[in-house]
Amino acid sequence: MNKAFDIVILGAGPAGTTCVLALKDSGLSIALIDKESFPRDKPCGDAIPGPCIKILKKVTENEQDLFNGLTKSADISNSHIYPAKGKKINIAWKAQAFNATRADFDNYLLNLVKSTTKTTVIEDFQVNNVAVEDKVIVTERSGTKVLTCDLLIAGDGTNSVVKRKMFSGTAHKGLNGYAIRSYYENVSCNANTNEFYLLDEFPGYFWIFPLTKNIYNVGVGLLNPTSEQAKSVNIKTSMQDVIENHPFISEKFKNASSIAKIQGFKLPLGGKDTSLTADHIMLTGDAAHLIDPLQGHGIDKAMESGVLAAKQAEICFKNKRFDSASMTIYQNAVETNIVKELRRNLWVMRFLFKFPFILRMAAWLAQHNPATVLGIFYRKRKNQVV
Repeated sequence: MNKAFDIVILGAGPAGTTCVLALKDSGLSIALIDKESFPRDKPCGDAIPGPCIKILKKVTENEQDLFNGLTKSADISNSHIYPAKGKKINIAWKAQAFNATRADFDNYLLNLVKSTTKTTVIEDFQVNNVAVEDKVIVTERSGTKVLTCDLLIAGDGTNSVVKRKMFSGTAHKGLNGYAIRSYYENVSCNANTNEFYLLDEFPGYFWIFPLTKNIYNVGVGLLNPTSEQAKSVNIKTSMQDVIENHPFISEKFKNASSIAKIQGFKLPLGGKDTSLTADHIMLTGDAAHLIDPLQGHGIDKAMESGVLAAKQAEICFKNKRFDSASMTIYQNAVETNIVKELRRNLWVMRFLFKFPFILRMAAWLAQHNPATVLGIFYRKRKNQVV
């Protein structure tokens, strides 16, 4: 099979599918390819923050039918942050947010692409090689399937084939965190509240996120992986020890049982300068290192980068230019709308781990003036889309 397209988008996760939806009226021929067949699992915290919903409403036409058929928990209206010492910080979200397994959410996004666009969707396409001549040549592992395009948009995740092959020398410069997650049932938690615990046991956080049918996503994220403490942590052992022995958390798991094996995943943290374009190529989502280093979420950033890549793609075809120098609009837009915030959050994250008493002070302030704390830890645009 040899097929030519204007655009090939590699990776059918949130970045790739959102990019396709944003290009639905462009008139360009687009192929969306993924190495797996959907629905497929994707280890994650399963939290879908408010900006994801706002982005999706902007790139879809049938807003009133949005999320119909999506299995999800009750809408998440609160987050509780528990410092290692001191009282919890309560955050009440005004914007809509929810939790859903990535198998469910990503499959829902892909079905939106299939039902509302003319995109050629190719699943089980294992990319073996990417080369750039006059066009981009994408070769499948068997060698029998070859796609060509003028523009390749890579949203193929943490271990991006495109970044590894086409961005040599920069592929491993980004900062990576690490996380694990499992699923439990019968955890004693509110069905509409995400809980975060900052503990002395490791330089990161422990989370409990409710899903539907009394199932909870439970995990640990190490967001300061360069610290000496992180290097000495056995993350799986630490997670189990917290569940069994922590004086407060263990009570929540008294009647709980694990229903899935623990799975680990890298967190390509944002906040460092990185090149997102090469001739005929753009990086999006996790491939572009856009996970928030303070809170560990990246779905909203991935979707936002997909929209920005779509805007750049239309400019490229209008001007008939696909060299890296012509894609500075995308590089600058990601820097302004996403990386600037992530760079600040990277500084805050490191500052808090260096001076943990600051967070305890914030917890004390939260009991008196929650708005002050929100102003410190959350930008006004947190539940907005630029």
